[in-house]
Amino acid sequence: MSRHDDNHQDNQDHDHERDDRLPPQQNTASRGSEQAHNGEYLPASAEGGSASSQPPTNDRWPRLFGFIVILIAFGGVGGWASFAKIDGAVVAQGTVTVDSYRQTVQHLEGGIVERLHVRDGDVVERGDLLIQLDETQARAEYLMNWSRYISALARQSRLEAEIEGLEEIEFAEQVLSSAEQSERTQQVKRAQRREFETRRDAMEGEVDVLNQRIEQLGENIAGMQAQREAKLRGIESLEEEIETKERLVEREAIPSSELRPLERELAAMEGEVGELQASIASARVEIGETRLQIIQTERDFHREVAAELRETSDQVDELEEELQALEDRLARKQIVAPVDGEVVNMQVHARRAVIQGGEPVLDLVPEDEPLILEGQVEPQDVDNVYPGMSADVRFTAFSFRRTPVISGEITFVSADRIEPENEEPYYKVRAMVTDEELAKLGDVSLRPGMPADIMIKTGERTPVQYLAKPITDALARSFRED
Repeated sequence: MSRHDDNHQDNQDHDHERDDRLPPQQNTASRGSEQAHNGEYLPASAEGGSASSQPPTNDRWPRLFGFIVILIAFGGVGGWASFAKIDGAVVAQGTVTVDSYRQTVQHLEGGIVERLHVRDGDVVERGDLLIQLDETQARAEYLMNWSRYISALARQSRLEAEIEGLEEIEFAEQVLSSAEQSERTQQVKRAQRREFETRRDAMEGEVDVLNQRIEQLGENIAGMQAQREAKLRGIESLEEEIETKERLVEREAIPSSELRPLERELAAMEGEVGELQASIASARVEIGETRLQIIQTERDFHREVAAELRETSDQVDELEEELQALEDRLARKQIVAPVDGEVVNMQVHARRAVIQGGEPVLDLVPEDEPLILEGQVEPQDVDNVYPGMSADVRFTAFSFRRTPVISGEITFVSADRIEPENEEPYYKVRAMVTDEELAKLGDVSLRPGMPADIMIKTGERTPVQYLAKPITDALARSFRED
């Protein structure tokens, strides 16, 4: 045996002696350490025989294994959160509506209900009578203004006939075809014909008087011209007689005193001819003045008629506008359906009920109109929403298990936020769903007003980006200088 073996044997003997001096537990532990140090493990029966003794353990490897597992788990989750892509979405609470919206029927002036023709749930077509209002007062006012209009129109026709010099009045078509108060219309026509004939006769009478005066002056001129011609012939004869007697005086056959009477008579006749000539000229001047008077009389008449015609035409135009307004008002006494649809939300239910002006009477839900979805997006999310984006739509009124999610497209985003009274502000969005997508719902019947969730797809983001956005936004606001 070598020296090394002797030393080893001595160490073992020394250790056995030390172990004999230790308590049993420490002795066992010491042997276990030694055995562990020597790289060998013995069963409990080989250790001196205690059945309750446990083998020595080493927890370094379990701890290392646990640390590796935790590191892998956090690394995997972190890697997934950093690189995995998930779809982001803005959720808008919405409702089903029609493309042309629910039509609220109102009345401008209001009135008393005469008869109800529809009830809630009735389906009507455009132009169908919904409610008949009492039109007694409106019709009386309309007829009164119609009578004034017919009178003004008949007067206008009479004045036009006067200014154009017609023999009879050509009444307007409205007067001839008037069925309202026909007896009153006939009275108006007769009155205007009498007025036309009276004024025409007065005008013609005045002109006739002047024409008669012209005729009389013409006759006077003719008489004076005849007298003048006779005077001229007498002057010519007298001049011949004077010439004959002058020759006799030259022969001293007669005295010259016989010429004096003839010369005086010639001068008198020439004076009479001059007076007749002046009278003829004066008569001709008077004829001209009379003709001017006739022209002036006709001109004054036409001027007066033209002034009356302008005033009457203005009155006719004004009455036409009033009648148009009254016709509209009378027509509005019949409340008719503006669109095809179903009657809902009736506000009046009894005859003689009073409808206030401008107040809703009923609503019409249009039929056969494309259904759209209208939702509300919170202001902080609207920067991620714009027309053309895809959206998933779920109709919350139906069972989630039996109703699939269908696809839609955002078609409208309001330009400014809407701030209803006593409600949170929001931006309005509209989404359109194609018929192919609606067919996926099967036999489900959609109706306007049903609730729906509109999940607007805003693109892909990692979970880290999603979780970090509120923090980065808060930091950006915190570090921004005033």
